[in-house]
Amino acid sequence: MVWWGAGGELGRRTLGVNGDWCMDGGGLEMGGGMASENSQELCWWLRRGIYLCGHSAGGHLAAMMLACEFAEDDAFDSEMIKGAALISGVYDLRPLTKTYVNDPLKLNEEDAWRFSPANFIAEIAGLSQQRDILIAVAEYDPPEFRRQSADLEKELSARKVKTRYMDVSDTDHFDVIEKLQKDSYRLTTELLRLMKLS
Repeated sequence: MVWWGAGGELGRRTLGVNGDWCMDGGGLEMGGGMASENSQELCWWLRRGIYLCGHSAGGHLAAMMLACEFAEDDAFDSEMIKGAALISGVYDLRPLTKTYVNDPLKLNEEDAWRFSPANFIAEIAGLSQQRDILIAVAEYDPPEFRRQSADLEKELSARKVKTRYMDVSDTDHFDVIEKLQKDSYRLTTELLRLMKLS
């Protein structure tokens, strides 16, 4: 199901996606009709530009979106993406192949690299020269999340992408995202600044 909601005085719009979006034969399919019901408003907002935000596995998906070029006849254009906030993400899937997380995925090292944003640094950088990218990590995130976030920021910055690295103090892998509902939270403030809403 897709949910669509309006947020506050700043004119923010949120399009959240959950399990009805699925991979099927290599392409995304969407269940339900909610997006089509809101397609005119959605298209209006998309023309103004969108900012991606993803946490953990969602950080992986948002980073992969930054590498996407779309066909000329697609309704979506990669230039619509104005920036992204990648929060405690997984950008190299290879370490997961040796963990329980890989039990349902069944990825080998080669496939894990093929699906890793770290494998698409040149593509992300090439498409992101006009984007602002915030890469945030929780102070108490596991070391691998911290390493991958720092490495991604370093690689993109070296390729002249406008990045900001943010080590969010006094947070762990879960509350780093849960605290976004607080207006005074440092990461909330940074996200609003990223989207030029503050």
